[in-house]
Amino acid sequence: MRTYGDLMQPDSPPQTWSGREATLDVAVALAVAGLVWALPLFLPDGEPELGPLAGTLGFLVVGVATLASRVRGFGGPLAVAGTAAVALTAWTLIAPGTLATADDPLNLLMPLAPFFPQYAAHLYFRNRRHAWVLTALLAVIAVRPWPGSVAVAAAGLLYVSVPMLFGLYLSARDQLVATLTERAERAELERDLGSEHARREERTRLATDLHDIVTHRISLMVLHAGALGITAAERATRDAAETVRATGCTALEELRDLIGLLRKAPSAGRQERPPACAPPPAATARGERQVAPPPIGRPDVLLAAAAFAVTVLITVVFALEPSFGGGVPWPWVAVQLPVAAVLVLRRRYPQIVLAVSIADSLLMLWIAYTGPDAAPAGADSATLLIPMATPLVTFAAAAHSRRPRLAAALVLTLLVLAARPWDPYLSVAMIAAVFAGAPALLGMYAGARRRLIAALTERAARAKREERLLAERARAAERAELAGEMHGIVARRLHDMLARAGRLGSETDSAATRDAAAELTANGRQALTELDALVRALRSPQPDDDVPGGGADDSGADLGRLAADSASVGVPVELDLRGDPATLSPTVARTVYRVVGEALTNIRKHAHGAQVAVRVTYEAERVRVAVRNGRPPASTTSPHRHDPDLATGGSGTGLLGVRRRVELVDGTFEAGATADGGFAVGATLPVYVPTSMAASTPNSPEEPSR
Repeated sequence: MRTYGDLMQPDSPPQTWSGREATLDVAVALAVAGLVWALPLFLPDGEPELGPLAGTLGFLVVGVATLASRVRGFGGPLAVAGTAAVALTAWTLIAPGTLATADDPLNLLMPLAPFFPQYAAHLYFRNRRHAWVLTALLAVIAVRPWPGSVAVAAAGLLYVSVPMLFGLYLSARDQLVATLTERAERAELERDLGSEHARREERTRLATDLHDIVTHRISLMVLHAGALGITAAERATRDAAETVRATGCTALEELRDLIGLLRKAPSAGRQERPPACAPPPAATARGERQVAPPPIGRPDVLLAAAAFAVTVLITVVFALEPSFGGGVPWPWVAVQLPVAAVLVLRRRYPQIVLAVSIADSLLMLWIAYTGPDAAPAGADSATLLIPMATPLVTFAAAAHSRRPRLAAALVLTLLVLAARPWDPYLSVAMIAAVFAGAPALLGMYAGARRRLIAALTERAARAKREERLLAERARAAERAELAGEMHGIVARRLHDMLARAGRLGSETDSAATRDAAAELTANGRQALTELDALVRALRSPQPDDDVPGGGADDSGADLGRLAADSASVGVPVELDLRGDPATLSPTVARTVYRVVGEALTNIRKHAHGAQVAVRVTYEAERVRVAVRNGRPPASTTSPHRHDPDLATGGSGTGLLGVRRRVELVDGTFEAGATADGGFAVGATLPVYVPTSMAASTPNSPEEPSR
């Protein structure tokens, strides 16, 4: 017997039909054929001495014994059913006509009915296709079509096929419950992985910001060292300054490799974000998602048209039989047509279809009992007084209803109207159970199977996303480890620069050289502090948005320091601040700082010596930032000059990171060349955004690196 673990593998091949299982299936089919086909050959005709209560008692006894034996697996119910079949056969042969007759095998089939749900479940767990094949085979055997008795056929279907359908439905429902339970567990795991994914993205964003800040510090050191190499009088000082400059350029290249390593993560590209981070659709109390009702489609219209035609045809054919009077009762035909027409709503509004069927059944009962001229002559005996399309109605209600309790109550009402308990006929009750109840069971199975397939499909998608998130977590851990190692390399470069700058200051008598060395040392120590913060941001389980160098609330003072840093290396900045920067939220202030800082860093790298204008306008609801530079001069007498090595030492994605940060706070960003050969960077941001704004970075088009 298949376990739930096997069942949860939708892509695994079905199990083979082993010899032991084949023997069991053949034995069950032969046992049913013997009870329904062979045994009646030895029985007299007529009615059995014991009525249906004997079969009902046997049904209860076998049912209780079957439930009690389930603890032993499928072998327990099989043993109970085998014992019951042998006992019924022996009793029937010893006392012919007492329990059953050739015309009424009901008492033989009823006690065995509790076994068939267990058997169907066993078949379903083994192989779903074999389960349906054997269900159809047992239905053909149980119907015993050659006598042409509707009562015998109804009894066979009611006590063999209907229990089999019920077992198939229970198996599909159990499988659905197991899948939904696993889906809930996977959803929780995916939610945790999604949270971790978001934290990794935030750490990468902070590391990117810190990388730009460290790059800013080291580029200042490179420019100061380059200027010192030009202005120093001593040859040894110029050589030492050139060594510091070369070391700084190497450190910038290593920083570029570090940030490139961080941005190799799928989260930094245009990968699909895990939908677990988004709010899930509304779910029912049973854990199934509520979906919108399907629209009316062509299959619904075609089915309604077919039901319309079949209702007319079959009703007319039956009405023309001599036993029904031989005339066509057109009112009786017309009263059933609304049910066929309303079948176009079977998937979208199955409860409405059921309600119309119930109303139509009540009308048919009223015609049958109060208007004998309008109803078939046999309507007062064994004829079902329900619409001809009832099987389609009950199937649709069970398969497509989004309110199963209401649908069950309406189906039960329709079944009671079909069975007519106030005017009891056993044959009518059995035929009604088969005609209206069996399609409902089949619809329950179809609905459970459809939901199961949807759940399995979603589970497969979740498994794929989990695999991607787990792989990304492993890669992120490896990247963090490599980033730590690279941090050590860059830190050694900075320590080397600091040591050489310290020797420059202590071994020279020039006050200008000592001042330049002190400036180099200050920038180097600040770069080391910020580099340590970069690695902490990568390794911290909870990222902190308080970035060194970018977390001050006084945006004007910070921007002034940026302008002073640029002026100290030969890039004077015309800073124009309009309005009150105190109105900005801390997040927006940091973003303004990042926009201006990145723009000035790019100017120092690519347009050294150009005229630079920075304008920041603080308005009531937004802040506007504009950084513009002209064409760099062809030559200069300043000791601070353009350094080609510095221009190639960046990551090439600084403006892309700034764009993402601006869009993160619902701002707009633009950058591009100007008509006079310069470059302009502009951003418009809201004055205030919540500090707890989500850290996910929106996708944006690639920005040409400068």
